[in-house]
Amino acid sequence: MLFFKSMRPSMPSLWRTLLLLGGLTGPAAAQFVAPSSVTAGPGSAAAAAAGPTAGAGLTAFPGMAPGNLPAGLLGTSPNADQAAPGAPVLTTTLPPLGSNQFRSFVQDTTGKTLPLYGYNLFGNNSFPAVSDVPVPANYIIGPADEINLRIWGTIDLALNLTVDRHGQITVPRAGPLTVAGIRSDQLEARLKNHIARVFKNFELNATLGRLRSIQVFVVGQARKPGVFTVSSMSTLISALFESGGPAATGSMRQIRLVRGGKTESTLDLYKFIHSGDTSADVRLLPGDVIVIPPAGPRVALLGALDNPAIYELAQKEEPLSGVLAFSGGLQVLTTSHRARVERINASQD
Repeated sequence: MLFFKSMRPSMPSLWRTLLLLGGLTGPAAAQFVAPSSVTAGPGSAAAAAAGPTAGAGLTAFPGMAPGNLPAGLLGTSPNADQAAPGAPVLTTTLPPLGSNQFRSFVQDTTGKTLPLYGYNLFGNNSFPAVSDVPVPANYIIGPADEINLRIWGTIDLALNLTVDRHGQITVPRAGPLTVAGIRSDQLEARLKNHIARVFKNFELNATLGRLRSIQVFVVGQARKPGVFTVSSMSTLISALFESGGPAATGSMRQIRLVRGGKTESTLDLYKFIHSGDTSADVRLLPGDVIVIPPAGPRVALLGALDNPAIYELAQKEEPLSGVLAFSGGLQVLTTSHRARVERINASQD
């Protein structure tokens, strides 16, 4: 009998681990409390057996295994005909997700092909660039943005003005005005002061029309690294969707946005998937670099779980309860009273 006591045994990064959890039957199943003091270490694999047959009736995430990933995952966007004129539309295809050494090790050890948790997020649909969404008040105007200007009163004008490469627009009779670098909620006041030098007794309304496109770089262990043209409304997360996300060897938990040589934000996609946390999501600027580093330590959970898969650890050690939370937690038929841990020490023959 193996019980999870109040201890924090670590699993070093050179060890690969197999944890086998058994199944409870009868009234005791409803009284099971998931262990919170066990740490999952890098390269570990956890398996659970439900009922009399280990791993019976288990289902994997649809579309996550390489065999379920067609070659043309991202074709022409279905929303291409609805996109605003000039808005960037993704019309690329992704290479197969592929595999990695730890996944092959788990398959050789357990005989099961486990999906990589979260990677199916980027493989089942096409994701057009962000367009036709409300412009936030803090949006910074730049060259190639379009401004829709309406003036009424002593004069009556309706103009669609495009910001030139010098960051200026030209209003008839009022002359050029620099608008690049100001926020969208400051635009009307800036225009009114400029036009008031020539006209009196008028009102105006200024809104943003078609927005500019920007270029960003996706490098590292990306599914499709390269230069991508995205909307100026795009954020770190939306750009990952448009570019295809990490490769099988890439991290889901330490994606960095580099701006001017400095890390602007570090994104943990597990938090986004598990709880919708977008606190690390940042709006992109021209020349931003999205760096996807190699994946960190990984563990495998399989058996009497709703979502058996291979999971990446954010650190060298994490509580087992935290990893189980990503898989949906332990079910009432799962117990730690039937657990087996196998460790392979890479420093030994």
